[in-house]
Amino acid sequence: MPIVLNAFPLKTPELELEARQVPYDKETLDGFRATHGSTHSFRRQGDNILIFSGDGTFPVSGTQQAIGRLSHSRTISASSFRW
Repeated sequence: MPIVLNAFPLKTPELELEARQVPYDKETLDGFRATHGSTHSFRRQGDNILIFSGDGTFPVSGTQQAIGRLSHSRTISASSFRW
C-alpha cells in the first residue's frame, strides 16, 4: 500500500510485525523511551505498552503480539517511519 508523504510516495514492505506487550504505566513508558528510545519504538495501546524492535531483540520479556502486516496498518507504518 503506497503512502504519499509530502508528495513523495513511500512503499511499505510486506513484513509481518511482532511486538512485545507489557502493562501500561506512565513511569515505565517514560523509562523505556529514555533508556531504549534510540533502538526501539514504544506505543501505548489502551492499558498496554507495545514495544517494537528493528532487530528482533526486546529490552524486556512480555507477551508476544502478532500485529500483522506493516502495509495493512497506517498508524504503525507512520510511527515506523519516524523511528
